[in-house]
Parts: sequence; structure tokens; C-alpha cells
Amino acid sequence: MKKIVLVPALIGVMGIGGLIAVAGNNTFEAANIVEEPVKSSEQVRLSVEEIEKKALELVNGDGAVITDIEFESEGKWSHFEVEIVTKEAEYELKFDAFTGELLEKEVDRQDDDDDYYEEINDDRYDD
Repeated sequence: MKKIVLVPALIGVMGIGGLIAVAGNNTFEAANIVEEPVKSSEQVRLSVEEIEKKALELVNGDGAVITDIEFESEGKWSHFEVEIVTKEAEYELKFDAFTGELLEKEVDRQDDDDDYYEEINDDRYDD
């Protein structure tokens, strides 16, 4: 009769000891995580002026003019789309809103200089 009571008691003690060991290990790992520098989940979005500067540095064509700049957010991805017109080409650029990294670049070469002036004048007087 003593063996029947002793076995479950030993199993219970071992089970409780195992839970304490696991909980102690998790506490130790949690302490390590707390010691690491805490990074903010909110990054600072770049300003329109910073993106404009990056875009104009990238496109250093003759008479480069920014005709459109838009901020877009899709889920957790945010980016700026910038359109620039030069006498040689029209550029569509996409920059990461937080890092300023160039994500996409499309170039459409101009066939005629008149297109350049039409594009700039249309955008200036649309408002």
C-alpha cells in the first residue's frame, strides 16, 4: 500500500520540479532579452524635403523638375513615389519612406523637347 502512494507522490514532486526548472529557464531568457537595447517599433518617416533631395541627387539631368511626389502606405510598407522630368527623360522613382532606399526606378526617354515643356507647364497650372 505504501508503494502505491509513494509512486504518485514522487511523480508529482518530479513534475513540480520540472515546471519550476522550465519556468526558471524562461525567466533567465526573459532577463537576457530585457538587457538588450530596446528598439522602438515606430520608426521616423523621412520628410518630403529629404526625399526630394535624394531624388534630385539621383537624377541630375538637365533642367530636372519634380512634377509629382506622393506618400503611399500599404500595410506595414510605406514609400514615396516621385516623378521627375528632365529634357532627356521622365523618371518615376519609389523610395522607402523610412530608410530613403531606392526601391524602384523607371525611365521613359523623351522623344521631343516639347514634351518636357508641356509636362512642366501642365503640372504648374493644374492647381
